[in-house]
Amino acid sequence: MRIIITGGRGNLAKELEKFLGHSHELWALSHSDLDITSEYEVMKIISELKPDLVINTAALTDVDGCENQFSKALEVNGLGPYYLAKVCKEYDIILVHFSTEMIFDGLKSTPYVETDCPNPLLAYGLTKYIGEQNIKRSGCRYAIMRTSWLFGGGVPKFVNNFVERAKQQTSIKVVDDQIGSPTYTHDIAEAIALYLERPQLGTFHLANSGTASRMDMAEFIIEKLSLECELLPLSYKDLKIETYRPPHAILDSIYKESHPFLRLRPWQEALQEYLYSEYVSNSDY
Repeated sequence: MRIIITGGRGNLAKELEKFLGHSHELWALSHSDLDITSEYEVMKIISELKPDLVINTAALTDVDGCENQFSKALEVNGLGPYYLAKVCKEYDIILVHFSTEMIFDGLKSTPYVETDCPNPLLAYGLTKYIGEQNIKRSGCRYAIMRTSWLFGGGVPKFVNNFVERAKQQTSIKVVDDQIGSPTYTHDIAEAIALYLERPQLGTFHLANSGTASRMDMAEFIIEKLSLECELLPLSYKDLKIETYRPPHAILDSIYKESHPFLRLRPWQEALQEYLYSEYVSNSDY
């Protein structure tokens, strides 16, 4: 299969490239290779490469930045996917688009499933939801993959930042009243490889099973890496950040029984594997 991956320098894109590159003809295109907010560039690149499938991981994901730069966020997260979908429709190409749990308001007490109604409360979630809607309205063949709390890869996220701080500090304050679905980029890439064996169309929730707060993740990391650091519970409201954060952003799928690619392992198994590969196998831990 001939595949284009957009946002080629991101953690997820790199993991997808690593997983899929051995069995597919693949182009992982960075922003400098393909600016998805340019309709001309999107048409030019796709018409030249003639892929069977496009995977869109390009996005403006800085939550606070999206609040301060709404026009840019709308352009990247909302308009870019429309241009991709429009060209995919013209050439009858499947578009796999990655979205986020933040299209939901985080007020539901049980996990969000694909049939729940989105209600984004932040610019990031709103622009990502607009991107989803634009894809659906385009008439192209699509699979929207919503995921959550990604870890893994070279660009530091919560896990990497926490480990570095815990190695240097005797105590750390960690938010304990936000719950989500920690998800390993490696497992997503493996799921997409399985998905490609029998592509399905629609909207799916793709996340490691189980739930966790940031405190749960921090305690797990401390234990597995034998770090000597005290964890102090903190409410996200005490962070005094200007932008709202969904308190309950857990994803689950109603399609797991019929779609094997959605059956991801528990986040604890995934995080343990990542910690071992990143910090244990090549260190003195």
